[in-house]
Amino acid sequence: MVLKLLNILIIYVIGSFLSTNQVVDSQVITFISPLVGYKFTTPKFTIRGTDFAFNPVLSIANVIQPLKIFNVIPNDISTFIWDITNPNRLDKNFISVTYGSKVIFPILPFEDAFYLFAFPTINSFTPEFYYPRGLDNQVELTINGEYLKLSPNDPHPTVFFRNTLEDAQLTVISSTPNQVKCTIPRYPNDVEVDFSIVVIPPGLANGALAPRLFYYVLPLQKSVEPSRGTTNFQQITITGKFFIENPQSYVITVDGTECKISKRSPTKTICDFFYLKYVPPGTSVSLPINSIIDGQTVHGLVNYMIYGNFLGQASSVMIGPVICDIQSVDNDRIECVCNSKGNYVGEKYVLVIMPSSSIFAKDNFVFYQRPSITKISPTHIYDSGVWDINVFTERFTKDNYVVVDDEPVDVITVSETVYKVNVDQSIFKMPVGDNYRVTINSHSDDTIISDPMILSVVESRATIIPYGSYIFSETPVEVEFLNLPIVISSTVAITATINDQQINGIEIVNPTKISFTIPPSTWQNKNVDISINFPYNKYSFLFDFTYVEPTFTDFIKPELTLWQGGGYFEFHGQFLSLISSIKLGDVYIDRSICTDFTDTLIKCLIPANTPALYNLVLYVKDNFNIVHSYENPQWFIEYQGPSIESISPQRGSKRIPNTLFIYGINFNNDPNLVQVTVGNVQCKEIKIMTPGELIACEIPPMATVGYLDVIVTVDGIASDRPAMKFFDGIDLWMVIADTFKKRMFVQMYSSKDNSDQQSQVKYPMQPTQQVLNVAELELPVDLCPSLLLHSGSAPRFSYLHNEHSKLGFPFYPKYSSETDNNGDNNRHNGQGQRGGGAICFVHDTLVYQFNRMVRKYDTYNSKDLQTTADNDAVSLFYSTSVPIKVTRENQHPTLNFEIKDFIGNEHFSKYPPQYIKIKPDTLNSGFDITINIQALRTSRNFVAPQGENPVVYVGGDVPGSDQMDISNYYANDIFSLHYIAYDSAVGSICDNRELLFRCTRELARVSHIETTDKPLPDYPPNGAVVNARALKYNLEAGVRNFAFPKNGDFSVMELTSQFQRNSLNTQQLFNYIIDKNLQQSGYFSPEPSWIFRQNSDLCSEEIAYLMTLQYLYSKSPNTDSLIYTVGEDVPNWANGILYQDNDPIIYDCFSIVTGFKNIEKYPDVGNMDNPSDSLLFMRSASAAWSWMNPKYQDGSNAARTKDDTIPVEVLEDLMIRVLQNTQGTIRSLSNFFDFIGDKYKSVLNFKTILERNNIIAVSTEQRLIVNILQIKLPSSFLKSQTFTSTVNDSSTIKSPLLIDELSTKSGIQQLISTQLINESDVYSLNIFQTEKLEIALDKWISIKGQSQAIQTLIWNPVTQYHNQPIKFIQELNHYQIGNRIDLISQSIGTTGTKITLSSPLSIVSITFILESILMSDLGAKTKIGDLEIYYLPKPDSYQGYITDDYDGMIISTINSQLCDIQMITLSDFQSNNFDLTCSGIGPIITFVNQLTGITDGGYPITINGIRFNSSMTVSIRDNECKSTIFISSELLICIVPSGVGRNNEIQISTEQTIFNVQRTKYLFSYGTPQISNVQPETIKSYGSDFMTITGSNFGDDVMKVQVLIDDKLECLIDFLSSESIVCLTPPAIGDHRSVTVIVADQSSTINIDTLVQQSFSFSGPEIISFVPSSGDPNDKIIILGEGFRDEEDYDFLPLLYIGDNQVQIDNFTNDFIEFDLEYETSIQPLIIQSSDQSLYSQFTYYQPILTQFNNSLVNTTGGLIEIYGAGLGISFDYVEIYLNANEIECNSFNEFIECLIPPGIGSNLVLSATLSSEPIELTDNFTISYTAPKILSAETTGINTIKIYGFDFVPVELGVTFNVLDSNIQMIYSDRNETCNDFISSVLAECSFIDMPQAVQIIVGGQYSNIHTF
Repeated sequence: MVLKLLNILIIYVIGSFLSTNQVVDSQVITFISPLVGYKFTTPKFTIRGTDFAFNPVLSIANVIQPLKIFNVIPNDISTFIWDITNPNRLDKNFISVTYGSKVIFPILPFEDAFYLFAFPTINSFTPEFYYPRGLDNQVELTINGEYLKLSPNDPHPTVFFRNTLEDAQLTVISSTPNQVKCTIPRYPNDVEVDFSIVVIPPGLANGALAPRLFYYVLPLQKSVEPSRGTTNFQQITITGKFFIENPQSYVITVDGTECKISKRSPTKTICDFFYLKYVPPGTSVSLPINSIIDGQTVHGLVNYMIYGNFLGQASSVMIGPVICDIQSVDNDRIECVCNSKGNYVGEKYVLVIMPSSSIFAKDNFVFYQRPSITKISPTHIYDSGVWDINVFTERFTKDNYVVVDDEPVDVITVSETVYKVNVDQSIFKMPVGDNYRVTINSHSDDTIISDPMILSVVESRATIIPYGSYIFSETPVEVEFLNLPIVISSTVAITATINDQQINGIEIVNPTKISFTIPPSTWQNKNVDISINFPYNKYSFLFDFTYVEPTFTDFIKPELTLWQGGGYFEFHGQFLSLISSIKLGDVYIDRSICTDFTDTLIKCLIPANTPALYNLVLYVKDNFNIVHSYENPQWFIEYQGPSIESISPQRGSKRIPNTLFIYGINFNNDPNLVQVTVGNVQCKEIKIMTPGELIACEIPPMATVGYLDVIVTVDGIASDRPAMKFFDGIDLWMVIADTFKKRMFVQMYSSKDNSDQQSQVKYPMQPTQQVLNVAELELPVDLCPSLLLHSGSAPRFSYLHNEHSKLGFPFYPKYSSETDNNGDNNRHNGQGQRGGGAICFVHDTLVYQFNRMVRKYDTYNSKDLQTTADNDAVSLFYSTSVPIKVTRENQHPTLNFEIKDFIGNEHFSKYPPQYIKIKPDTLNSGFDITINIQALRTSRNFVAPQGENPVVYVGGDVPGSDQMDISNYYANDIFSLHYIAYDSAVGSICDNRELLFRCTRELARVSHIETTDKPLPDYPPNGAVVNARALKYNLEAGVRNFAFPKNGDFSVMELTSQFQRNSLNTQQLFNYIIDKNLQQSGYFSPEPSWIFRQNSDLCSEEIAYLMTLQYLYSKSPNTDSLIYTVGEDVPNWANGILYQDNDPIIYDCFSIVTGFKNIEKYPDVGNMDNPSDSLLFMRSASAAWSWMNPKYQDGSNAARTKDDTIPVEVLEDLMIRVLQNTQGTIRSLSNFFDFIGDKYKSVLNFKTILERNNIIAVSTEQRLIVNILQIKLPSSFLKSQTFTSTVNDSSTIKSPLLIDELSTKSGIQQLISTQLINESDVYSLNIFQTEKLEIALDKWISIKGQSQAIQTLIWNPVTQYHNQPIKFIQELNHYQIGNRIDLISQSIGTTGTKITLSSPLSIVSITFILESILMSDLGAKTKIGDLEIYYLPKPDSYQGYITDDYDGMIISTINSQLCDIQMITLSDFQSNNFDLTCSGIGPIITFVNQLTGITDGGYPITINGIRFNSSMTVSIRDNECKSTIFISSELLICIVPSGVGRNNEIQISTEQTIFNVQRTKYLFSYGTPQISNVQPETIKSYGSDFMTITGSNFGDDVMKVQVLIDDKLECLIDFLSSESIVCLTPPAIGDHRSVTVIVADQSSTINIDTLVQQSFSFSGPEIISFVPSSGDPNDKIIILGEGFRDEEDYDFLPLLYIGDNQVQIDNFTNDFIEFDLEYETSIQPLIIQSSDQSLYSQFTYYQPILTQFNNSLVNTTGGLIEIYGAGLGISFDYVEIYLNANEIECNSFNEFIECLIPPGIGSNLVLSATLSSEPIELTDNFTISYTAPKILSAETTGINTIKIYGFDFVPVELGVTFNVLDSNIQMIYSDRNETCNDFISSVLAECSFIDMPQAVQIIVGGQYSNIHTF
């Protein structure tokens, strides 16, 4: 029972949620419309329910919707219908229904309801096509989509088929919101046509457009297989298109007999056919095949085929009057082509002409009319873009083409009647307003042109609504196209951008309208471009769109607004209707009080408010419900109540009443409504003196003195200036503070509450922003007797009793000129009744000291009570003693420090500064020194028991804003410690400044020393302020520890102290001046004796150098003759000797000379001519270092063998003693030889070391690194190697890297052509030297014809400025005997040098050195394919030109030939970083994972190597990979192309280069062909049979495949794929038992065991036909037949006779003979003799014919013409040619006649011909014209005679006569023409004249010349 109740309860609860009867209070909703409506409409929304007493409210997105229909029936069902409008154009919005103040829909408080604004869409439909003459309204069209109607109960939507010409409504049989079913109607005409499907839901004007077109199509039968049958049963396959899958009926008949369908698809149908009629042997019948699908006749292809019996002898076919050219013929079929240029419309007979008879076909042939265009779509386009024009045609054939604007255009076939053409306006450039013709023309007949259709060019028109929106909102917009040439559907590509940013979510509203949503603005410019693009059509619409937000031009308000309100405020501007709310102060204004709320004006009534200033803020809510505010400091309403402007008097009396006058505004005129209070006292007898502006009242004697508030209250509203004060006198100290704009401490006795002798109350000093009273002033220890220091009763603390110090000083001393003040203590702000004054004076130290004595001060506590008692005053400074410990490793003699204040994150020196010294004797002590300081508090935690509040403003001038409130005054720490770079025993460091004469302790540089302890968190500590007098005078603190780092200043001082004592052994002081603006390196300045540096960083080498320079200068006996430089002069060679250090590495900080990084290795190319001072400095420094080095060894077998090391003190002594002589000859270390002791005059010191550092020249007999004579060289280095270059196709533009040596210059020729080696140096070599040079060059590989020796040793040094390997090789060769290496150096810029070879034999030396290194195994080696890299490290003790940036040299070889040398680091060598070595050889292949594969290709192979990049392509032989995939610089993947053959080389190339350098080749082999089967089993003996071979690896290149039968008979390939071959077999007899397939260089053979052996014999010859049936001499004639014998049977060749002459046979087979006609005419007998059999026939020659001639214009002097024709060769004696009926002389040739045209004049002379007096047929009317005359020049000669020169005048010299009427000379005047007839020859004419004519013109035979003007 319990379980049943539980179930009932659950069902009831769920049912209450699902029920449509939603109950809220007493209202029950019984019906509610679906929560969806169509976009762009105003849908109805209905609610029905009970218990409604009034109308509910419907809101969409918080916008109330208009209620259109309502019927309220309180006790019955009420109905409410709204018109819904979309408030924000979003697709989805909140919806709610409220009844009164309650929400009745949605029902649940946590539930959200949404109303959807939808649009119908069609997603798909089936079927996609049907037949125009199919079943009428019997086939369903199913349309799937969304919102095709809103409710299942809504009426059916309307469905249309639409195109530009037709609009057909379909019958709907069922519909749901997601699917509509209707029937397809029969189309009136049997044509193909397409329609758009449009579904219009009920209530919508426009509907959904299907994403693609529906087509009425014509089913088409393309072919039938097989084309003939051999048995009664035949399975027929009909191939075509548009066969529907599930037809209601499908019938195929063959000759009236049904063919049963067994299988079908959309393109094929298979049926079974039984033919029971008798067919005689040797005959065939033509059986028509007809198909009907759903009542639609299937159309077939039109083949001009004529079927009959024994048609093989037909010679020609006539279709009416038109010859049909025979293409092929056999016994039962003729195929011909009919080219008709005439107007042969209608049925025509078909006549087959046989040798002995003619046969009429039983059916006639129909010529259709010319093609026509029924319509075009669209009929207009724009003046730009690309547009597809659909051309609907009738009778359009392959011969036809479409013409637009007289230009042929490409045609794309859509169907048999619809064709698409593309009009690209970038080509046609049709302007707006023009109309263009679209026609169908014929290729074969220019006269066939269809009637035109007109294509108009119109101006594009489109609109966008809206064209602007709020800047922060999304905005749905609609774009409507008014004349778009295309119909918008889902298949049309449309994109939209806003300022080139893509807009997504484009929706199609209807075929001419789209919509999308514009995002909020992210651009600075509010005006943006919206572009609607049709990418396929290359056309764009551009719209201006403006983001807007409210802008304000003016704000108007009343000049006065009282607290009662009234009047209006106005906002003027633009887009103000966007404002959603207005807030005044903290209250939103009810919009109902606004009279105007438009786009340009907001005007609202000002409500009542409390007097104050209230800002107006305007708000706009975007459609994301985000509120945006608009405000301006000028937008406010200032409500004014009564306002006090001044009072008089400002001071009152404590003894008598006071009359107070109050001036102001807004005072009421009724004194009964006015109240005045002064302090807490009511002012009496209020009088209105001036209405609203002045009142007066009486106040009694003042019981309270001080500042008193004056307040006027009118009608309950207090005046707005409650701070108006009424007081009794002037505060002297506030005047002082305001005057100096300093907040002041004042030490006053009367701070305490006490009374004087008259028992008058004395008031305490009031804390203000300007003045605070000192509660306790702690005197310094020097002012307090020692016995009273620890007593609370001694005068240690001022203000203990009634002293009058009357002292004032600033809160915050500025450590500059400050004011101390001494004034009357009775004139503070509590004792205004007394008089007095003050004296002010300046004393920085005194002000500072007084400030630090302030132990406590009076202020306000946390309860805003004045602190006047001793125990609640606030602490500030404390006297403190602090032990200090500075942790340090060592120090110079005395460390000087300064103690500073650490306040506000800054460090301040005390006044006076407080210095301390720390000696070395406390280095290991617990602390070094104890300091006594006045310490500022570090927090406010324990400064007073009740805390501290800021003081308030009480009037006057507020001090500067940089002065904080005293409550915020506390320190970062009680002190800070600072190191001073000064030591009286060592020297000092100062910054350079003006007027610096000495670097003293006060001027020395100071640096902060951080404490290792944390800053004191709370000082004073807890409890220290309870009784200040009980404290010990110096409050003891714990030890403060500091870590003394070796900062720059200290490190310099420490180093200076050590070098002073240990190295120089002097007591000189060394003073450093730091000048950051120094433009040169550091230097020593003698006057004053200072060392200048750019910074104080420690640089031991530089400091030691400068100190040594100062020391030696001070010791010099004559500073005017120094060999070194001082001051700002550039250091010279001798300064380098002063450089001293224990480490050869020179740090970057050493700036005396630049580029000096290592004293043993520095950049020096050995230039002895005019080296720079910097280089001389480095050479001297390095040589002096070597002199002082007892273990000197330079890696070249040069080392110390005795004790000849020169000590530093000896060098210092030399620098002091050796002075420059008057001749200036002391120029280098070599000059020290005469001044130094004999012990040190060794060869190593004064020869080897000086040579090594290029101080003196090197002797020439010292050379080579290793003894080459002791090393056996490999043969590969002793002879030149030759490589075979890859032969490339001459058609490619790619060039190989390796080029045939015969086509390149020799190495010496290349060397000369560089122009970097003197030609004379090469030509001066003897034969032996030249041979050595050529051998050396040959040991280097050549890339693109250039030796890499020249690239590496000649060209590369041109661009190398540092670390050049040729210099490294020279250094290794320096001390050895061998070949010379001659180098020269050249300075580049100011710092660089480059080294180049200076002699050609240096190439020989370097080459042999490299060979020796490779064979000596001195280093490591790496091999990457054919690239080998040898590594030679630098010697362990190497000191040379190569910097430490490199560890050694690599020598690279490719294919065992030298390729490159480079310096390298060891890490780069170990990591195979060789990208730059031998870079010219390109990529190298090291491995290929697969070298065999099938011929199809398409599979990947992986290629490993180096130096690959994405521009490279892999090829297998000549075939590029289908794709080359770049993975990394070491990996490529090739998708193998199809190919055949073995050993195809894998190559890598770019567009320009084939990389063929490497010797190791990777060869790819395609699979060997494999034969699996051969069909048929038996081959016909007469051949021409198709044999099919199946297998694999046949490839796809017919030119590389051959099929042989028994290895000798070739089977000609007709079809080839990788898996099958179809070939045409040759004639053959006997057993042939093998088939061989040869693919490139591979073959495969299979034996045919199933071929049946046959006996074979030739039958007698038989002629079937002649092709062509007649001919002219030399025509190629083919005789078709059989029995002419096989060409392999050489014993019985056929013979051919025409007439009595044997004719040479050009080619023959068993079934044809090919020959050339001899020169005969008429009908000749023809005999074919084959073996012992003969065949007699006859052959007819064509009649002679003239076709054309090559020259229709002939000069008047005559000329030759050629008349072309046929059949003239043997009959030239009988051919006669006539010109205007006069015979002319001609010669006849095979195909033309050459005729001589006699001299003459005239035009259009008729040409005719006869043969044996019978007219010869002419294909055209031949006419001849003589050339018209032309005037070249004219001149006057003699008296009144003109000579006219030209050509083609009347040739009277050749006897030609003329008629003066049509041949004369015209002399042209302005008013007449005169004629003369004096033709002298064909090139000259003369005329006499009286008046000189203006021009002349010649007329010859009625033809006019040009006009010649004088």
